[in-house]
Amino acid sequence: MAVTVYFDYGSPYAYLAWQRITHVHADRYRAVEVAWKPVSAGHIFKADHTAPNVTMPNQRRYLLEDVQRWADAYGVPFAPPPFGTPGEMPVNAIQALRLHFVAADAGLAGAWMQAVFLGYFRDGLDISDAGVVARLASAVGLPGGVAAAAAPGVKQRLIANTEEAYAAGAPGVPYTVLDGENYWGNDRLAWVEARLAGGAVTA
Repeated sequence: MAVTVYFDYGSPYAYLAWQRITHVHADRYRAVEVAWKPVSAGHIFKADHTAPNVTMPNQRRYLLEDVQRWADAYGVPFAPPPFGTPGEMPVNAIQALRLHFVAADAGLAGAWMQAVFLGYFRDGLDISDAGVVARLASAVGLPGGVAAAAAPGVKQRLIANTEEAYAAGAPGVPYTVLDGENYWGNDRLAWVEARLAGGAVTA
């Protein structure tokens, strides 16, 4: 059985999902293959005629409180660039997303995800900055460095993933697909895990 997770490096809930699946509750996913698929959340919002919740004052305030609660519960850091500073949410993570494919082809996807997610949500790095992304690429040892993000084939793969996610019903990220069932959000991973365990989530 395989679990597909569509994500964007700029999404705080995708970051929480990554922490949950790979670290906090990794044992719950040990028996399945987790396929991480980078997408452009901004293009999904555009296709769905919506907007990132951090662009709306009340939703932004709630998001910060909510994500912090989850991060505290998971015991993981949450310190993205503050609003009003370079790299604030919603951040343009296109280069980092494209380089995920380069990393995956080189067997470095896990290292790249850790470098980018922690760089942004723990260290507060501006992952929209080409220089920052270049330093992360160098640290991980990505073939071709940051320049590889401009390759036409790499660009097309991100477009294809984004279109695939939207066609699968994704209104945003993280969006998880398991055996024909779809789950949106970090909190909905409880349903995914219950199905993997052959049980049920109680209300």
